[in-house]
Amino acid sequence: AGAPIYEPPMTGNAMDASRIRRGISVQDMTFAEANNYCVSNLLVKKYHEAVIACEAALIKVDDREIRLGGRRRKEAKAAILANLSVGELLSGDVSAARKYADRARSLNSGDRSLRNIIRTLIARTKTVG
Repeated sequence: AGAPIYEPPMTGNAMDASRIRRGISVQDMTFAEANNYCVSNLLVKKYHEAVIACEAALIKVDDREIRLGGRRRKEAKAAILANLSVGELLSGDVSAARKYADRARSLNSGDRSLRNIIRTLIARTKTVG
């Protein structure tokens, strides 16, 4: 919360969130902004941009200068990894999607949305081969 592009994805207006980013480099965003931008891009089917934003968020969340407690940092990292998994899944890279989902699960196994992603990955893997 508090990130300029946090509100639009929550209210369902991903296109507005995607437009807010114009002129702002992902590297200049906080990890929360980059993660929210990732989600916005997933919603408007810009999967490549989503993956780039999630990868940037993942690097930023590990910055020790960010004041997050250990549990909160793990939860944030798990959420970013889950979003990254979705981006890879939707762009067709099931192997990368599974890798990110497994990493997310190792950090936060109780997350219901992550369990849904993993079920989708399992179903997609069976469909693909």
